[in-house]
Amino acid sequence: MFNKKFLHIFVILFVFFLNLPVFSLETSKTEGLKTSSKGEHAEERAVIGMGNDCWNFGQSKNYDDGLSFALNTYYQRGPLKVGIDLNAYTNRGYKESKLSEFVHGRYDMLLLNVAYQFRSSPEKRVFFSLTPEVGAGLVGKFGMNGAQNAVHDMLDLYRVELPYDYESPEFYPILNMTAGFGGTIAKIGRNRINIEAFFRSQNVFFYEYLQDYKAELSLKRDGNPYKTVFVFAGFNSVHSFTDNFTHRLYVEDIKGFKYGFGISSGLVNIDYAKYTGNGFGYTNVMIDVMSLFKERTFETEDFSFEVGRARILEKNFECNRVLFPLKNGFSAGVKLQASAGSPSRGTRENDITTIRFKRNYSFTTLDVRYTLGLFKNNFAELYAEGGIGFSSLSYEFLYNMNPDAEVQKSEKHTDILFALNIEAGLLFLPDAFLRSEGSAYKVLLFGGCNIIPDKATVTDIIRTDEDKDESYSFSGFAPYFGYGVHISFDM
Repeated sequence: MFNKKFLHIFVILFVFFLNLPVFSLETSKTEGLKTSSKGEHAEERAVIGMGNDCWNFGQSKNYDDGLSFALNTYYQRGPLKVGIDLNAYTNRGYKESKLSEFVHGRYDMLLLNVAYQFRSSPEKRVFFSLTPEVGAGLVGKFGMNGAQNAVHDMLDLYRVELPYDYESPEFYPILNMTAGFGGTIAKIGRNRINIEAFFRSQNVFFYEYLQDYKAELSLKRDGNPYKTVFVFAGFNSVHSFTDNFTHRLYVEDIKGFKYGFGISSGLVNIDYAKYTGNGFGYTNVMIDVMSLFKERTFETEDFSFEVGRARILEKNFECNRVLFPLKNGFSAGVKLQASAGSPSRGTRENDITTIRFKRNYSFTTLDVRYTLGLFKNNFAELYAEGGIGFSSLSYEFLYNMNPDAEVQKSEKHTDILFALNIEAGLLFLPDAFLRSEGSAYKVLLFGGCNIIPDKATVTDIIRTDEDKDESYSFSGFAPYFGYGVHISFDM
């Protein structure tokens, strides 16, 4: 344990203001966990996960286009890292003017990379790293259209029917290099606050060239190969060497300024990036199975992160929150509930042929929670909480799938409204039951209600969203039930 009052206040305010509408933060697909250092060469990681632009923390657009989703895995032992990525790219439709040609399509990209990191000792106050990387890329048709449409069918969303840009795979060699330089600006107990600068040159020969400049601030526990929490800002310079229009549009998504954040328990790793040029954002969720076989050092919760899902306003919302324990069963933090996506099939009949409707709804509140242990060893805990904040209700009409549209355009509408929240829930499993390294996990079941006094504005938004008739009226209350995972961190 260490004195965390200042850190708690800083993180709460950072997460809360991150979600204010005056800010627009963005990240990239490859912002995740960095490789090892001398003192960590014995570490072993086997990571599998996926990325999607629909997980956006209420911060970025979810057009389900460009880099739509990906499957990722890598194995790392000490400085050596071998990774395989399978990415799905789409272009639902684009035309520059009334007279220009309408283009659409998709392709998949299979990447195999082998990297080796040279790094100075992490125990030093100033450190550096150099990571050469070689690999191969295959561009073509690898079945990601079937995977995407299977998920859309399961979620009752419109299928994405696009022609593939490639009839047969094309091979491209890869040579990358990443250089990093940084230092420890403060040491708190077993933890270091580090600041680092990175430069990455990414070369898919004859296909794509990317230069990535990035500055990062992180909190890292001594001995861990991963960063517990990090935030970053950076800039991408990207050039496409191909005539493929789907790829050229994706390059426009990721060039320019970006920012993002990440959190890792060892077992669960989440990182998000947003690109400020056009609002594209992307999140990776990764699981390190080797974390379950490492020494379990968790003793006391210093802060927690919760991730889950709930049904709010008849929509699926991602629910995330950061909590810091206070005294006598109380804790405080920030809760973010966000839904970004499309209406269900049949709700808006024109969504496939002429106009696409995309929503981006979120509730952000500062919360206080009281938790009561019900059984010995806290096998089950009951909590009640309340919060105050705001809701951001935004929607957009996209015309890019309509071949007859005169120009590429969209129409966007956003309302920022005052909101209150009340919630109660149950946490299951004792702290000692499911642990990995310095973290413990509990199952979370919860229910609550978001209260929005401005009923008329929400009524208009829901009528637009679902093509409801004039008889629909929002009551001012948005009840919900959900489930999730509570992750406790021992710093």
